[in-house]
Amino acid sequence: MLVFGQPPSNHSAIVSSMPALIAFRDGLGNPAFGVAITVAFIVIMDANSLRRQIGKHAKAINEIKNNDLSDETLLRERMGHTKIEIIAGIFVGVITAWGIDQF
Repeated sequence: MLVFGQPPSNHSAIVSSMPALIAFRDGLGNPAFGVAITVAFIVIMDANSLRRQIGKHAKAINEIKNNDLSDETLLRERMGHTKIEIIAGIFVGVITAWGIDQF
């Protein structure tokens, strides 16, 4: 489900700005660019898949807790990011890196 008005992924913005800045300043052939892309890929995959699965598990656990009428604190269900939030985060990261490179 696409929900407008959600903030871009902060994780994606931060980790995509570094490879973009390295590419702008030192080029794509720099070994640091490869390392930065690898780290960015791992973090973005985590933000999308693993954290979203954790959110689904939290929702199921909260439903069980609600049925028990327990007084325990509910788990946070909104974890991870949607694909559109991740893409927006990458865009923000690249634009930020470009701005830094210009100054």
